[in-house]
Amino acid sequence: MYSLITLLLALLLNSTAPTDDTPAKRRTKQRVYRTDLGDHIEEITMHDRHGKVATVRCFDRTGQRLSEIHYQDYPLRLRHGQTRFWHRSGQLQLACDFKKSQFNGPLATYYEDGSLKRREQYRNGKLRTSQCFSQDGQAQPCKPLLTNVEFAGGQAGFVAFLRDRLDHRRINLVDAPAFVTLRATVHKDGTLSGLGTLYNVTLRPEPEQVLNQQFVNAMATMPPWKPAELDNIPIEAYILISVSLRNGHVHQVHYEVYAF
Repeated sequence: MYSLITLLLALLLNSTAPTDDTPAKRRTKQRVYRTDLGDHIEEITMHDRHGKVATVRCFDRTGQRLSEIHYQDYPLRLRHGQTRFWHRSGQLQLACDFKKSQFNGPLATYYEDGSLKRREQYRNGKLRTSQCFSQDGQAQPCKPLLTNVEFAGGQAGFVAFLRDRLDHRRINLVDAPAFVTLRATVHKDGTLSGLGTLYNVTLRPEPEQVLNQQFVNAMATMPPWKPAELDNIPIEAYILISVSLRNGHVHQVHYEVYAF
C-alpha cells in the first residue's frame, strides 16, 4: 500500500511540474526560422510572441555570416539597433545603428582589405558629418550612401509597362481611386519578388482591395530592375511602388526604398 501511495504522489508531482512546453514558456521562447535562398541562408529569430521584434542574419553556403539586422517591427521592416554587413571574406563591410529605421549615431564602411572607406555621423536620420577615403587612405569626395532602385526605362518606362499590362487584362480604371500603393523586394541581381498590397489594404472598401490585387496580378512578371546600392555595392531592398491614376489611366509612378 505504501509503495502504491508513493507512486501516485510521484505521478501527481510530475504532472504539475513546470516544463519547457507550458504556455508561459511558449510565449517567451525564441522562434528561429531558416530559409535556403540559393546562394545564402536566411535565419530569422523572433524575440516576442507577436512576431515583431526580430534579428535577421544571413550566411553564405560555408556558414560565413554576411549580415545581421535588428528590427523593432519586422513585418513593417522597422529597423532599430545595430546593423552589420560583412564581405564574403569575413571582413566587416558596414557598421551602423538605426533608430526607428533612421540612421542614428556613427556609420562606417570598409574596403575588403579592412581599410576605412566612409565615416559618417547621423542624428535621427540627419547627416551631420561625412568623410570618404580611397583604398590607399586619401580623402576623396563622398558619393551618396544609398542609391534608389530603378526600373528599366525609368519611371516613364514603368508607366508604359503598366499601361500595356492593364490594357491587356482589360482592367477598368474609370472609377478607380487616385492612388494604388504596393510593396516588393528588389534583390541584388535586380529580380523582384514579394509583390503585394500594403498590410492595411484589408481595411479599405472591397472594390479598392480587388483593384490592388489586379495590379499585383498584372505585374506578376516584369524585366529586371537596377538594384539599390549601398556605398556603390548592390543590396537587397524593400520598396514601395505608388501609382497615380487619372481619367481612367496610369498617370505617374513613383518607387523608393523604404528599408534594406
